[in-house]
Amino acid sequence: MAKAHSDHTMLRVRSALVALLFATLLLALFQSNGLVSWSYDLPISPLTEKIVAACETWNGWMEALGTTTISENVQDWVQSLKDYEF
Repeated sequence: MAKAHSDHTMLRVRSALVALLFATLLLALFQSNGLVSWSYDLPISPLTEKIVAACETWNGWMEALGTTTISENVQDWVQSLKDYEF
């Protein structure tokens, strides 16, 4: 019986890991400006400078592809729904 619980637990762990990786990928693609903002908040160090440069480069690529405008458009649409009065 313990083996069955262990297998079920590992299945849940794998499922959670897949969901986490998928969410991270979506955020990296569509909210890359948040990644840049996060990198600016890191403590100053030589490694941080490389992380900031990588985040800024990634964000530039995502802006060139147009993925950042998708999230901005969705945010604007959601805000317009919030502002809508009945």
